[in-house]
Amino acid sequence: GLTGIGRRTFIQHSLKNVLNFKKVSILTIENGDNINDICIKLTTMSEPYSNKSELSNLVSTVKKLNIDESITRIINNIKSLNQKNELLIFVDEGGLLDDEGYLSSHMITFLQNFPCDGQAYLFIISNRKPQNIPYQVYAPTYYLKPLNDNDTKKLLTLHFRNLNLSFNPGQISELSEYIAGYPPAAFYAAQICHIYGIELILADKSK
Repeated sequence: GLTGIGRRTFIQHSLKNVLNFKKVSILTIENGDNINDICIKLTTMSEPYSNKSELSNLVSTVKKLNIDESITRIINNIKSLNQKNELLIFVDEGGLLDDEGYLSSHMITFLQNFPCDGQAYLFIISNRKPQNIPYQVYAPTYYLKPLNDNDTKKLLTLHFRNLNLSFNPGQISELSEYIAGYPPAAFYAAQICHIYGIELILADKSK
């Protein structure tokens, strides 16, 4: 789904309603990150150290790991987080998929080695659905669609009430047509209505 569409909120609801995790940790996968880079990020997030010297030694140790060793350490750290009722989320910031939407080779290797027996849980957030999830990997995907018209109106109404703005149903309906089901747009619309007034905004929607 698109950035801001509510992907993390969806996962947080899943944590409460389906899984027994109390906390979420975010790890961004940036353009150029390989499996060892991901391992270093996760290691510094999840493994203990007391000072800069210990952190430096930790990073130096991980840098020497090969791909298989890095994958094993990542999975062990994910299991450790899960045992503490903490869920890890990989957020794609350009390093998960290529321009055509295909998983990078190192990510395919990682997923092929990820346990599918319920011993470890990992969520991945991306703007696009990967085109080449390995067939042997149990990785259900869910696409968050834009809000429908009714839910857009409800969200606008909630934002307006939180800002103590006066409005009527007709104004909400008219404004919702320009939101396109995108939650951040609803928030922005409420903010500019708070600044300029809803009558002025509806009269000149180019604002």
